[in-house]
Amino acid sequence: MKKGFTLIELLVVVLIIGILAAVAVPQYERAVEKSRQAEAKINLRKFVDATILYGLATGNTTMDLHDLDVSLEEVSTASSTDRYIETENYKYYIEEFACDGNESNVGECVDICADSLKKDYSICYSGPHYDSWAGEFTCMGNAQTCIAVGAKNNKFPN
Repeated sequence: MKKGFTLIELLVVVLIIGILAAVAVPQYERAVEKSRQAEAKINLRKFVDATILYGLATGNTTMDLHDLDVSLEEVSTASSTDRYIETENYKYYIEEFACDGNESNVGECVDICADSLKKDYSICYSGPHYDSWAGEFTCMGNAQTCIAVGAKNNKFPN
């Protein structure tokens, strides 16, 4: 009597592994994207806090993230002449029109955004004296992504 597996048994095992992979891979991709979004939200809050401290220390506002005392892991491209900081997953920048007409609290009427480099969405976080969405996350992109980010104010594309 020969010992071993028949071709049918091997095909059944391969089929089961394929079904499990088909279920597990999308869940894994969603978990990775949620961790990227959490990273962006944490960094956005760091930048807003640093902008407020910069305003208190200097009495000025800045449009250059390099002026702020914030260190990010995995900064891929950063030039002292650029007004943005790019990591592996996001491009962070200060929205330059956020403080128009609200400059009484220098550095606090800030809106800092992170554009996803791998997906098509942006997350923004507004400082405490920003008129429209003070202390809230906003999102521009598809509805499912913005809901996953947990943005209170979603700006979905038309």
